[in-house]
Amino acid sequence: MNRIEKMKAEKDGLDCYEDMIRYATENVPVESIPEDDLQRMKWYGVFHRPQKPGTFMMRLRVTGGRLTTAQLRTIADIARNFGGGTADFTTRQNVQLRDLRLPDIPGILGQLASVGISTRQTGMDNVRNFIGCPLTGIDSMELFDSTPLVEALAAAHLAAGKEFSNLPRKFNVSIAGCRDDCGDAQSQDLGFVPATRDLNGRRVAGFNVLVGGALGGTSPRLATPLDVFVVP
Repeated sequence: MNRIEKMKAEKDGLDCYEDMIRYATENVPVESIPEDDLQRMKWYGVFHRPQKPGTFMMRLRVTGGRLTTAQLRTIADIARNFGGGTADFTTRQNVQLRDLRLPDIPGILGQLASVGISTRQTGMDNVRNFIGCPLTGIDSMELFDSTPLVEALAAAHLAAGKEFSNLPRKFNVSIAGCRDDCGDAQSQDLGFVPATRDLNGRRVAGFNVLVGGALGGTSPRLATPLDVFVVP
């Protein structure tokens, strides 16, 4: 068993929240926090940056890449007040805040929660952000708006808690209803590509399913079609 698996076996990452808040409220020096707990904080999207000791990056879960004006303003306020005035938009449609200090983390999490933004399970061996087409709902050529499905799956995943908090590795999912594969299904562990099929004498819109794709790491590969059609 490697070090990461041993750490997960000793304590689930979702069980570190109270410890993280205690470290922050007591202003515990980063060098005094056990390395395993620094790793477990990633279950709540809080990443220590050893390249800049004492600073943290926070990854926000942005389901389907959709944010309201209130959410964007809150992110901008946090970035301006605590993160050097910048934020990153990632290839998985997340937002990342950088140069944060540990004592500020509880307040930042509270601000984000007040506008419906979670950071939970955005790092380590979890199901990561559910992504889709950024133009869903306004693309006149799409087969259907996949937003309700993406949001329902994301909510169900977070509600499942520890059932999916200790995977062998991170797990990426994309669901898009457009014809251009904006969800990049070929590089996902589980990708849903819009398609139509004749069922019981009528044309039905649904998804073809792809599995096993990977983009990063040492073994990038294109996903494999399962020859399975599913209806949302």
